[in-house]
Amino acid sequence: MTTKITVERISAQTLRVTLVADIQISGNLNPFTHREDVQRTADPAAASVAPAAEASADDCELLTIEETAEILHIGRDKVFYLIRTGQLRSIKIGKLRRISRAWIGEFVQQLETGSLRAPGG
Repeated sequence: MTTKITVERISAQTLRVTLVADIQISGNLNPFTHREDVQRTADPAAASVAPAAEASADDCELLTIEETAEILHIGRDKVFYLIRTGQLRSIKIGKLRRISRAWIGEFVQQLETGSLRAPGG
């Protein structure tokens, strides 16, 4: 990990502190591939490049509990239950919980393979 901290005086009573960190992530970062809004192109060469770039940008998007519940068609309480029991990954930013689309994809994939039980059951 590489970090850089800069301190800049804005005024007599204000300092700006900037932290830049390059972090290497290991683990499964496969995109959540089932997306209705990704359009397929007629050019096979463009199709092999464009969806991968778009999907990786979507993986970085962090969703709220409510957005996750809407995607999975379940209630907020069930999303919190899945997080609490370790079935659905999430991160905490301050007091807020966020879930990436990739983690939702992993959860759905585990349901499909039978390694998890369905949220309603």
